[in-house]
Order: sequence, then C-alpha cells, then structure tokens
Amino acid sequence: ELDEDEAAKTYLDQMIRWNRRAGEAHFYLGSIAEKNNNVPLAIKEYRQVGRGYEFLPALSRIASLMVSQGRIEEMQKYLENVRSENPERANQLVMVEVQLLSDRGLEELVFGLLDRVVLMSPESIDMLYYRAMTAQRFNRLEMMERDLQQVIALEPNNSDAMNALGYTLADQTDRYDEALVLIENALTIKPQEAAFIDSMGWVLYRLDRYAEAIDYLRKALQLFVNDEVAAHLGEVLWVSGQEDEARSVWQKALELKPNSEILKKVIERFTH
Repeated sequence: ELDEDEAAKTYLDQMIRWNRRAGEAHFYLGSIAEKNNNVPLAIKEYRQVGRGYEFLPALSRIASLMVSQGRIEEMQKYLENVRSENPERANQLVMVEVQLLSDRGLEELVFGLLDRVVLMSPESIDMLYYRAMTAQRFNRLEMMERDLQQVIALEPNNSDAMNALGYTLADQTDRYDEALVLIENALTIKPQEAAFIDSMGWVLYRLDRYAEAIDYLRKALQLFVNDEVAAHLGEVLWVSGQEDEARSVWQKALELKPNSEILKKVIERFTH
C-alpha cells in the first residue's frame, strides 16, 4: 500500500518459499504485476493461488485480464475448464463470467451462458434467480418474470423472488394489484425486511395511497439508510405536497452518498 513494490515482493517471495500463506502471496504478486502492466506475469501468479480464500478473486482477475486484451473466447474456455474441475463452485464461476460479460455489454454471450446453465439444471433456484436479476439489468422483463415465477413454483416461500417480482411489476408496469399481492406475501414471511417494506411503500404510491406509502417508506429508511429508499420517500412526500421535507430527505441522503445517480435523477425531475 506504500507503493514499495520491490520490498513487498521480497517478503511475498519468502512467504512462498516457506509455504506460509503462499496462495495469498501469489495473489499479491499478481496484483503487483497487474499494476505494472505485466499481464503475462500477473496471470502466471494468479494461476498459482490455489483453492483457498483467494481462489475466486484470482480467477476473476485472470478472466478480466483476458477480456481486457480481447481474448474473450479464451476466457470462456478457461472458465469452463475451471468449472468442470471445481463443480462445487460452478455457480460462483458462472457468476464471475456473467459479471465480466455484462460489464462490457455483451448481452448475447451473457444469456447464451445462462441459458445453457439453466438448461442443465432447470430446478436450480440460485441460477434461475440469478438469470432473472441479470434479465432485469438488460430490461428483459418477460424472462425475469418467467424465471421468478419458476423460483416461486419450486420454492413457494421464497420471499426474495416474490419481492423482486412485485417491485418490478410496480415500478415498470401498471400491474399494481399483482405487485401488491406478491409484496404482501413476501412481508408475511419477512415482516422486518427493509427492502420489502420499501417495495410495499412503492406499490402503495403507485396505487395513489400516499399516506400509507409514506408510513412504509419512513419505516424502511429507519431500518436501512439507503439512497434508493430516500429517493422513494422524497418523491412520495413531494407529490403529497410536503416539498420541504422531501428536500430534507434527499439532502441527508446525498450527504451520505454524494454520487448517487438515483438521487440526482429524482431531484432533477422534481426540482427543475
């Protein structure tokens, strides 16, 4: 952290020589090589991390370096081989690859991979839910709804799936009554979950039940100070005629998260 790389490497080499937290040492040597734009050496070090705590972070860095060099097909084959060698971590490795591809907007590759994985394990709650959340990111709402409905069918008490689907229906469609039922069911299972309480406030706002919405959103913000919840509460307060309090809620949230795009957009929409 002091940028004394040569001194650091001396200590890290000693750790490897004496087999003391060698995986961690290889990871940091890889980080130093990456920082100095020595990609081949970085990948070589990351490959020697082993199967401990640094295993997934190192794989993520290897894959990221390959993608940054345009070696996407090589990255895909590499991670596919690692998944076959480590089946117990297959889902995590899929998520690493999806995240890398998603960050670069490679939508077809993202869903090609997820579709293959779900086809092989059609009752995998984790992968159905993950594909649903990825579909939401790419605005594939039909896929998201289908996968979340499948999760709920397989696991009727999956409150996270209920809430995710209910919030999306409230936020991006006019199917408010369906959304309300889903969110009510989620809250029955986890009555103190801040995200669910926020969702309830949001769907009540969509149903023009402002006073009730404000009560729920105030409670959600007390339980979980978050820029999105603050944006929601401020919006409902503003529409209800309580503009000063709305400004206050937004301002306090901005002090905690000055770069929040969610807050900036809602403030721009109502105050300009």
